[in-house]
Amino acid sequence: MSEKKSDTNPVIKFIIMYIILALALFIPAGTIFWLQGGIYIAMMIVFSASYITYLKKKDPELLEARVKTKTTESWDKKIGIFVGIFFLAMYILPGFDAVRFHWTSIPFLINIIGFVGMILAAILFFLVSRENSYLS
Repeated sequence: MSEKKSDTNPVIKFIIMYIILALALFIPAGTIFWLQGGIYIAMMIVFSASYITYLKKKDPELLEARVKTKTTESWDKKIGIFVGIFFLAMYILPGFDAVRFHWTSIPFLINIIGFVGMILAAILFFLVSRENSYLS
């Protein structure tokens, strides 16, 4: 008896997810020529691709579990929709703020510090998830 293999390719999900997130970031900005937005998306793609590559080699079962998004609990689906709306808003609002309407002014040095913080957080995430594969 053979086990049913997942029909969802993690690379396809990865590409679709980042196309949606890039659109959510750049459409409200009104331009694709937004340096901080481009750096952010590029960093997230590099981090995610590195993590997927690592999981494919070292823990394919965990990658399979992470790709699987089907839930059976109705409350789980409701929470997922709620979180998804706020997650998408997290990508939509910066484009309106930083590029289109300039509601706030963030010095470029603060942006650099934020990007360095993202790099350190990604490294820490990788190190912790390498030791504890059940990290969620």
